Amino acid sequence: MQLAGNVKSALLALEAADHRLEPLDLPRAVQLRQTLQVEIETLRDLPQIDMIAMSAQLTYLAELCNSIPLISERQPRVNQNASQHLAPVQSLHGVEKFWWAIWDDIKNLVTVERIDQPEPPLLAAEHALYLRENLKLRLLTARIALLQHDESTYKADLSMVKTWLNQYFDTKHPDTIKALVLLKKLSSNNISLELPQLSDSLAAVSSYKLMLEKSE
Repeated sequence: MQLAGNVKSALLALEAADHRLEPLDLPRAVQLRQTLQVEIETLRDLPQIDMIAMSAQLTYLAELCNSIPLISERQPRVNQNASQHLAPVQSLHGVEKFWWAIWDDIKNLVTVERIDQPEPPLLAAEHALYLRENLKLRLLTARIALLQHDESTYKADLSMVKTWLNQYFDTKHPDTIKALVLLKKLSSNNISLELPQLSDSLAAVSSYKLMLEKSE
């Protein structure tokens, strides 16, 4: 727990120690079990953070970043509803039918789309590769921060990933939408914990061990 913040493993270790001491009906053993029980309850009362699930979600995000398209890779979409407001071709004759054919070709060549900010510059292939690698690197450091309960670094990394996704990638693509939803969920988790040191248990175990050595 001191090295990796693994509360679950520490709790299992204390419970195993208490179970091994249970058959001993000695004053020192009873006292040691009482100390262990106090710290077992302290660990049980800590907020539960599913580190394994969150780490797996960060790994999934890193894999997803390999497939989501850049804005420059997005294909223009034809407005399929525009033709519903125009007269059917079958009802036109002569010159009207000729101009209709021209208009149909023109409207399929032009796509009007509203954007709230200027388009980012087109990225060369090697720059796009570096961008994806940097995304994965940020998600890796976020996983390390998660294991260390370093909330400021964890949220800063996720915030930067979100900024890059919104700036360079097609935010209308289903995979990008999925990534942004998962980022929002992960960012909302509080990973900061004030972990106990278990110093009382360590001291009690050391004292009990010393007592057994002297009695041999």
